[in-house]
Order: sequence, then structure tokens, then C-alpha cells
Amino acid sequence: MYQFNIQIATLLIYLSVSVASAQVTFELVDVPIPVGTDIVDGFIIFPVNTAGAVLGDLDDYVCQDLIVDTAVDWTAAAILIELTAGSIYQETKGSVEVPEGFKFYNGQTSKPPSAAFFSVLPSSEYDTYVHGNGDSVTVQGAGGDVGGDTIQFDDAEIDVTWTSATSSTNDIGENSIGRFTFSNNATGTFKLKVTQADDHNGYEVTGTISSGVMSFDP
Repeated sequence: MYQFNIQIATLLIYLSVSVASAQVTFELVDVPIPVGTDIVDGFIIFPVNTAGAVLGDLDDYVCQDLIVDTAVDWTAAAILIELTAGSIYQETKGSVEVPEGFKFYNGQTSKPPSAAFFSVLPSSEYDTYVHGNGDSVTVQGAGGDVGGDTIQFDDAEIDVTWTSATSSTNDIGENSIGRFTFSNNATGTFKLKVTQADDHNGYEVTGTISSGVMSFDP
């Protein structure tokens, strides 16, 4: 795990939806959620494929992708998201046995949900998760280097550190590393730090969440 505990001076340049810190540029990209995107209670995949009940929709949610642009290989990130109101959308994860067979849920934490199930579990496309350019990442623990204390990844708080796959050494330039979806009444703050290969000091930014939208501090 890469460490972020060496303090460095950073230069923050405000760029509307993006912010630069030394060799790293941070950007938040809006992901439109179609009106009427249903939240479905899982999908029975054995013995008969059957979608579960509709539990609601995502009409009152806002989704954004987190992108970092690095000069060399992106290696790790830590984030602490703390809300004072509202919630973080978390698609249900895993599978359960039901009388009809097995019910599958498409939620994820450390990789994107399976696109094969977006048509039957449409809200899962907008699940909240971390990743590395679409690949699975390793969750190393809490985001201690941005003020976190205990690993948490739920609808109230995200406190986590994650690293790219050790076999991946060419994550240079734009790296998509997270998707975050909030209720449109969510307010709070966030802190984020990333590292690059051979540059383990880390680059840090802070920001706020208002009406479900993440924005970088000037």
C-alpha cells in the first residue's frame, strides 16, 4: 500500500469542474441519469430468469464520475466523504437464496457493476463504487491519509483507500477511479488524495457536496 503521510505544499488551481494539483489534475464529470430509472429488487437467475419488484427510481439522485489525470502511472487513492444531510446511493450487492432459486444483485464496491445486467437492474449502472479505469481495485482500508479512521462504504459515509492492480503500470493520463451518486438533498464535504508511481507523497484536494453535486474547493 502506498503511503500518503508525507506532507507537501500543493498549488490548487480552480477550473470550474476540475482542479489541478502539481502534476495531477482532478475532474468531476456529470453522468445523466435517465428519468424513471428503476431500482429493482434483484434478478432471479436460476432456474428461471425473473426480475424482482420495482422498489423506486433514481429521479431524485445525482451521479458523477471522478477522473484524475496523472503524468505517470496512477497507483492509489484515498477519499473521505462525510454527509450532513441526504444519502449516498448504494445498489444492493451479492446474491441470496429464495424459494424460486437464487436472486442476484449487481452492486459493487471496488469495480464497476456488470453491464450485462443494466437492462434488468437499471439503477445498478449508477451505483457508487471505486475502480481503476474499469478494472477491479484493491481496498486497503480506511482513508487515514485524508482524515479517515475506520473503513466505511455505505449510504452515510465513504472512508476508504484503494490501489490499482499491481500488474497495471500504464495508467497514465486520464484515469477514471470512482463513480459517486447522491440524493439531490445531500450536503457534506470530501477530501481526496492520489499518488503516482515513484511519487508517493500524494496530491490532495478538498471539496463540498451541495444538492447532491460534488464540487472542488477553490
